[in-house]
Formats: sequence, structure tokens, C-alpha cells
Amino acid sequence: MLYKGFFSDGGRILAITAPGPGAGEDFFPTFVQLSFGAAAPIHEVEFRKGFEEAFSTRMDADEARLMWNASSRSVEIAAIRLTEEQRLAKLLRTRATDFLSTVVKDFTTDGGAVLQADKDGGTGFANRLVIRFGSHAPVFSKPFREDMEEKICARMGADAVEASWNVAQHTVEVYALTLSREEKLSRTLKRNAEAFLNTMLPGFTADKGHISAAGAGTRNGFPHLLEVSFGPSAPLYDEAFRDGLEEKLRARMGVDAVSATWDIAAGTLTAQGRDFTARERAEHNAFERAKVLLTRLFGRVPLRIEVPEYHEFGGIKDLLVPTRVLMSYGSTTLDGSDLFKRRLEAVAALKFGGRWQANFDSVNDQGVLEPKPEMPTMARHPGLSLYPKREGIPKSQTLYYGVDEAGNNRGWDVGTKSTMPHALIAGPTGGGKTTVLRSLVMGAVACGMPVLAADPKRIELSPFVGFPGIWVATAPEDMANLIDSVHALMHKRNNQTEAANVTKQPQPVFEPVLVILDEYLILRQLLNKLWKEPVEDENGKTRKRTGDHEAFGQIQGMLALARSSNIHIVIGIQRPDASHFEQGARDNMQQRIALMRTSPQASRMLWNNDWAGTDLPLIQGRAMAAPDGLDPIEMQTFWIDDPINADGVDRETIEAFRARAHENFDGRSLPINVASFTLKPVTVDHANLPRPETAHGTEPAPAPAASVSASDALVDEQSVRCDELFPQDTVKIESDTFTVTAIDQDESDPGYLNLTLEDLYGAEQSMVLSETDWVTRVTDLSAESEGDGVSWVRDNE
Repeated sequence: MLYKGFFSDGGRILAITAPGPGAGEDFFPTFVQLSFGAAAPIHEVEFRKGFEEAFSTRMDADEARLMWNASSRSVEIAAIRLTEEQRLAKLLRTRATDFLSTVVKDFTTDGGAVLQADKDGGTGFANRLVIRFGSHAPVFSKPFREDMEEKICARMGADAVEASWNVAQHTVEVYALTLSREEKLSRTLKRNAEAFLNTMLPGFTADKGHISAAGAGTRNGFPHLLEVSFGPSAPLYDEAFRDGLEEKLRARMGVDAVSATWDIAAGTLTAQGRDFTARERAEHNAFERAKVLLTRLFGRVPLRIEVPEYHEFGGIKDLLVPTRVLMSYGSTTLDGSDLFKRRLEAVAALKFGGRWQANFDSVNDQGVLEPKPEMPTMARHPGLSLYPKREGIPKSQTLYYGVDEAGNNRGWDVGTKSTMPHALIAGPTGGGKTTVLRSLVMGAVACGMPVLAADPKRIELSPFVGFPGIWVATAPEDMANLIDSVHALMHKRNNQTEAANVTKQPQPVFEPVLVILDEYLILRQLLNKLWKEPVEDENGKTRKRTGDHEAFGQIQGMLALARSSNIHIVIGIQRPDASHFEQGARDNMQQRIALMRTSPQASRMLWNNDWAGTDLPLIQGRAMAAPDGLDPIEMQTFWIDDPINADGVDRETIEAFRARAHENFDGRSLPINVASFTLKPVTVDHANLPRPETAHGTEPAPAPAASVSASDALVDEQSVRCDELFPQDTVKIESDTFTVTAIDQDESDPGYLNLTLEDLYGAEQSMVLSETDWVTRVTDLSAESEGDGVSWVRDNE
């Protein structure tokens, strides 16, 4: 039945011994010797296996042992009785063989076999296996070996396995391992970390990368400490790769930060994850915020920042902002752009609070962003300590007017060699322009430099009337005479210089003269009004002159030629429009001082950009100035009171200057005759003079001025923001004059105002303007000029 052609092919039974009990009533031998005919396929494995299984069952034995003799084409079959241990080993080997046949293709037919299987772990499967793989099994492949280990471990139900491979002989011995909780966790973490790195860096394990250690706390099944060895193909020299992997590790660890130590030469990384304290988290948030803001400004240029320290913003403990930001960046020309620097400063001020400044080291591609130094909101004039006594006429002198951000006293260098022979002072009413003029005046007389001033408002410099070395003109005729006299002095000195050159004589040394023309717009209005009054010509006929007063042509000429004659002109004006300075005369005034916050238009006029001074704090005396004639810097100008209202320390300072001025000017002849255009004050009792109450550091109210006749009525125009307007203010909009009758917040946008305006004919109209828009406010100065108190008379009256 087992082989139907057995007897017909010449097969025969050679021996039968030791009959044993068979199934039912039959008996079957426990030993059989057979001889096969020529057609029997005794060389086939399946044929032999079938005989083994069939005889084992029929003999009712644990197994049948077959001994084949290929040369005699015979086989001896003996029944084998096994012990319990042997039966278990056979069962475990059979189960292992069946399992491997399902996970390895052609395992048994390829010659694979389970050589040993023992130590049942209670799962019905061996805890130890010795396996021989067939010749076609890819045992040389690491993934194959790792896959086998993982599948055998799962079938054993073990925590882990330890495998000893003999690749040359295609064998492996596998032991099941029972691990402690810590060991299980470590292996799980290592496996998860390896899987993660294979995702982030495809081919990580195939490139011989591996995890040396994984542990030290866990979150989301991932280690907080990793020691990684990378394969030779990993791009460790790429900084972007390293930064990116650190960030991905941080996110996968679920921690606040990762401290990474790279050894690029050895191809290793040690990464330690950690959580922040409350302070560290606040610092990290501040750092990331600064990084995002600045990176956007630098665009595609690589940027690294460092923040040495932080401080609390607004007293909120967990809200920090950088105290200082260090920057290093890739090659770029952005660091040479004033506009880019301004953008950095503006963003820092907006996001970090306060006022910031950016400075760059363009050669080394580095920069620093830091708060501007704190400046005083009020700086009293240091007095005569700035002006030590000097003998003779100095070739140059500095007229100090304020302190810079570093606390240094700064001023205007005047003299025949000065590159800034003339000065322009701009600023709105109440901004501190008058105190700058007072500083220049005091500095000039302390140096023995006569001051000739035109004060068309009759309130700014008039308190200096009678002060040694200072002569003030206020009436239109007198101011025109002053300008004409200085113009004539300039030509006289220039003629002397020319004569010395022709005769080869030494150059004459001229004493310096300071000329102040305050409120230039009002001066132009007054003199042009005087110029257009009817006059009689040489024939007795009345005629009217046209155009500007001749004094303005003289001023233009002096701005161009007066330096060599040691005459220095200061022009004070609220807004330095080019229309007030013909043929580029404004360019000859390189010493510039702009008080208070300026509009972008005024900044463009003064500094050729749209931002210098537009963010100055609204502090009286704060200014953008160019003491070196280069880029403007922020300064706090000196506070100095007027000679009439001063008291206390201010009085002591002024009296010290007065004493020095007496020394310099008593008995001294002046370069021009001032008697025809200067005022002489009446006697004033300073001790009993009423004094207005003022806040510390705030400029007191000006001294009362002389009455102005109706014919001399004039107006003052100021550039103001819309949010500084009040009802009943008079404004000019596109050359038309209106009275503001009502100011309402715009309902659709809080940043805009709805102005109700009434024109000269009583017609009303509405206009919506931004709070930051600038308009021209018109003030009737004739009303302001009226009053009683100190009165003035001219010397020649």
C-alpha cells in the first residue's frame, strides 16, 4: 500500500523481528529490513520521509529510525521509543520547523532544518533553537537576519533574543531572553529611536548607523538621551542638516530643548533633551520671537542671533524681552543701508519696547542691536566750565549747545577754517529752539565773540538787550539795517583779504562775529511788508517796490561768502522749506539742529531721509543735530534761562557769563556801528520781577515784549499733527484758511479724526484726516505781542 509496485519491481522483505502490538487485533514488527527494486525512487527526500512517517505510525512507535543503503538499495526500519524529554524535543523541533517553513520560503526543500529545539518557555515553543538554513537563504543580508530575530522573538513570546550567527555555515543559535523592566524600556527606546532616524535619514541602519545608548527618561515612548553613531554617508558637515535634526529630535522627544554635542570627525551625536524652568521658557519664547522677527528682515541671508540677557517687560515676570541682541549673518549689502538699519531699529522698538539702535561691523558680517542710551530729559548748561579763558583772538572756538547719547558735551566749531560756518536751527514753537540760541549766545560772549541778533517776534532774544556783547534788533527797519551792516562788514573784510594777497602781506586776522536771524519766516514777512511800502524816488515820485526785500539777497550772499571773513550766521526757522532759501542757500548751513520730533518731509529737507528725528520722544530740548557735520545724532540740548526770569542756579550761571562778557567787551570797539538798530532796556528790578511757576526743566514763559502797532500785525505758522489741534484753531489746508469748529473721532477708524472746518465766508465743511497727518496752524502774533512789563527804547530815540 505504501509503494504499490514494491513486489512487482523486485522488492522483498529481508527480515522481520520482534513483533510488537499493532493497531487493534493485528501485530506489526518493531524491526523490518527491506530491499527495493530498480524503479524505486529511494534517492528522493519525500519518498524516504513518507516511509519514515508511515512506519512510525504503523509500528505504534514514537518514531521510526531508517538506515538507507543506497548501494544495496535497502533500508532497515526500527521502531524507537522516546522518553518524555525526547518527545518534547521532537515536538518543539517540529513546531519550529513548521514556523520557519511559513516565514522562510522553501525552508525544508532548500535543505533547512531545526537542529535543536528545547527549553519550552510555557508558550508551546522552544526558548532555544539551533537552525540550519538552506543554501538559498539570504543569511548574508543584515535586514534578513534582523527580521528573523524579530519574528523568532515574537513566536517565542520573549522580551528579546540573543542570536549567534555563523554566516559561513548558514546556521544560527537563538536564545530567548527575559529582561527587567529597565532593560525592556531601554530596548524599546532604542528600537523607536532607530525607527525614527531611519525615517529622518533614509538608509540610517543600512549605512551602518546605530544607536549606542537610549534612555534617561521618556515621553511618548522616546528617549531623552541618545548616543548615535552615523554611517559614512550621513551629511554631518551640513549645518542645516544638523540644526534640522536637532529640532526634529526635540519635537519627537516632546521636550523644550535639546543639548546636542556633535563629533563630526567620529560621526557621532550625543543629544540630551530637557524641559525648561519657568524663567528658561520665558527666555526661550523671547529668543524665538526675536529670531523670527529679525530673520524675516534679513530675508534669505543666513542669520544667527545671540541674546546675552533679558529683562522683564512692563514689570511682568514671565514676559521677557532682549536686553541686547548680537547678530552674525551671511555676506550681504543690507548692513550698508541706512533704510535697513532704520527698519531694524523700528521693529525692535515696536516689539521690544523702548528705543533701539543698530550698529554693524560690515567687514566681519556682525552687528549688535541694543537700546539707545538713556538720555537726560533736562540738561542744565554747565556754565563757564566749558569756556576756559584764552588770550587774544582764537582761530576757532566751539559753541556748546548740548550732550550726546554718551554724555559728551557737543557743540558747533566756528572759525575761518570751519567746514560748517553757518547753522540752521529748526523746530516748532515750544520745542526748545530758543534755549539753543541762548546757549550759542552765551558761548559766543564767553569767547569774546560779538553777537548781532534779529528777533522779529520781539520775545525770544529781546531779554538779552543790554547784556554785554549782544545787540538785538526787533523793528523791521532795524533788522534790515543790521543785515545791511553785516553784509557791508563782510565785503570790507574780503577787500582787506584781497589787498593783502595782492601786496603779498600776511593775511589779516578778523575777530569772529555771530549773526542770529531768528524766526526766519516772520522776518521775511516783516521785511517784505516794509519793502512794499510806497517810497519816493529821486524825482519825488511815489512808487512801490516788488519782489523780496534786498536783505534776503544779502543773506544769500553771506551764506556763500562770509566764512572767510569770520562771520557766522545762525538761522532759526520752524520748517526749513527750500522755498525760503533761494539757489541752494540752505546747503551752506551744514551745522543743523532739529528740535523735537520732525515730520518725514522735514527730515528729508534736513537730513535727506524720511526717518531721522521722526521717532524722537516728545521732550523739550530733545534734538537731532549734526555737530560734526556728518550723520545726525540724538542730543539733549542745554537748558539755559533768559536773563530776566532766571533765578537760583540759572541766575548764577547767567551772572557768571555776564561777568565774563564784561571782561571781554568793556571798552572794546565793535566791527560795526550798532547804535542805529539795537535796543536799550529800561532798568529792571530782577528781585521783584513776577515769575511764572514752571515744572523742573520746563522753559519759563518768555518776557513780555513791546507793543506792536496794528500795521505791524503778523502771523506765525506752525506744522502740527492733527491730534494736536483744538477747536477754534486756525489752519491752512492747501493754501486755504479755515477755523476748526469741532473735532470728532472717526467712528469707522479710531486712528482718524473728523474735522469740521469753517472758511472765511462762514461756510462749513467736513474733512477726515489721520491723527498723524500734518497741517499748518496759523497764530496771530500781534495779539501775543501785546502786554506790559519790561519796555524797550532804541538808543537813538
